[in-house]
Amino acid sequence: MGNIFTAGSVDLMVDSEQHYNGNVCTNVATSGEPIYQWVGESSYPVPGTLCNGTWESKDLTIEKFFNFDDLKPGDYGENTISLTVHDNDSYLCAYVENLENNDNGILEPESIVDSTDGIGGGELQDNIFITIWRDTDCDNIYDEGTPAVAEIPGYCRYLQDPSVDACRGSNTEEECISYADYGCGWIDAIPEVPAILAEEVLVSNVPINGNNGVWSLDQLKGGEKTCIGVSWEIPEETGNVIQTDSLSGDIRFYVEQVRNNPNFVCPGIVDFCYTPGQSVFASTVLSYNQGPQQNSLPVAAARSVPEQGLVYDAAEAESSFFSLGFDGWMIVAFDDIFVDGPGVDDLKITEDTWGSPYPLEKADVFISQDGVNWTLLGVADNTNLDLIHTITVFDLADVGMDWAKYVKIVDTSELSAFDGYPTADGYDLNAVEALSPGYLGPCNPTTAN
Repeated sequence: MGNIFTAGSVDLMVDSEQHYNGNVCTNVATSGEPIYQWVGESSYPVPGTLCNGTWESKDLTIEKFFNFDDLKPGDYGENTISLTVHDNDSYLCAYVENLENNDNGILEPESIVDSTDGIGGGELQDNIFITIWRDTDCDNIYDEGTPAVAEIPGYCRYLQDPSVDACRGSNTEEECISYADYGCGWIDAIPEVPAILAEEVLVSNVPINGNNGVWSLDQLKGGEKTCIGVSWEIPEETGNVIQTDSLSGDIRFYVEQVRNNPNFVCPGIVDFCYTPGQSVFASTVLSYNQGPQQNSLPVAAARSVPEQGLVYDAAEAESSFFSLGFDGWMIVAFDDIFVDGPGVDDLKITEDTWGSPYPLEKADVFISQDGVNWTLLGVADNTNLDLIHTITVFDLADVGMDWAKYVKIVDTSELSAFDGYPTADGYDLNAVEALSPGYLGPCNPTTAN
């Protein structure tokens, strides 16, 4: 019989139970697909209305632990987040990222106390206070713990009047029973009550503001459920300063196995900043490999200058672009980074196709933070024609990346599609443009958002 070696795996599953002003987001369906509604005695959120902060154990995709649109001073809530890792004991890291605190217009009551508006101008994150703890019994409540209570020994007592010490001379239960005719009775010992340890607090009543970062949550036992409680409140004394404000951010969990990994430290978060309202072009060609024409001959010299594929050139000229050639590629870099801008496209690739119809030219577009590890962002092609140029735009959110610095464009045009075009030379790259530029490091509030 052969030997079998099977690698272990680590798979993190997450479930959530959401509370808001005492109401609970509950699955009310008796069969089939779950239907989550608010259940409870509080008038808001309105019982019977839909909610989405509770779900059964699953791999997370786009779930939201918190998604509220009408917060008021005095509101409070809590999520119990349960984490189960299969199958190995694992370290757990939690990341709070991409906090955005915006003011979405200043109404008259707010204008009396607040003059900041727009992206980054909100005050909500300064007025929502959070507490995070290890909810060891998964009961949605922070347990403060109780001290130990020592054992109270058994004793003999005069039953008709406990204040009378007539039976105290009987030191054993047997002696006490022998004096039962005189009204004595044995009082059983009260056993020791052990101390209940307070649940560990990770964050105690602090504003959300400033809590972007990584939290090391120690270890998860393989196959066992671990609960984290996250409570929040807006103090009743909070005034009109939070009117129309919105607050968003990402919570991400990361696990890594414990065995043979004694020096693990949660990977850090790289600070970066988005500078909206401008775009920049790639500045440097790091490397390239130009493929041939359709007829296997080299690409014309005028189309073979790689730097012509960096910055947009509107002219209809061979000096306006760089032809990758069939199966060719090029790697470019920006002076700084481009980021996943909020609700906008982040990268634009411009190609030259002079007139239509013409066979499909296409290229795979990869992005990287270090120039070594690459993520496929999508496919650029020549179908979106704007006069003599075609454009393809991309959103980093589609691949879950916060930022990148390097772009790799690889021609994937089908050679057979260009029969009858012997001098065709694949994807003609005109420009690589960052629509959401940024920089590494914390934001300077005077110049960026």
